[in-house]
Amino acid sequence: LHGLKLAATLVDQTHPDSNILLRVKMNTGHGAGKSVQMMAQEIGEEFGFYERAVGKLPKPKALEATLKKQRNARDARVAKKSDQKPKL
Repeated sequence: LHGLKLAATLVDQTHPDSNILLRVKMNTGHGAGKSVQMMAQEIGEEFGFYERAVGKLPKPKALEATLKKQRNARDARVAKKSDQKPKL
């Protein structure tokens, strides 16, 4: 609700050509436990918005490094789980 009020205020009080971005995702909390895919999608949406607003932006190398680190951590967890054999 607060986000909607802020967006409405910005629309009302900014230049008519200004871009306002409001992302609403239901049942997502504050972002804890987001998948790598969901984070990448959100970042892509944000960069798409920025690109439309100000023009083409350089490719974010920091994003690539962060996603690679998260994939490696996930792969390590999966490998560790598969190495653990159930006790009979």
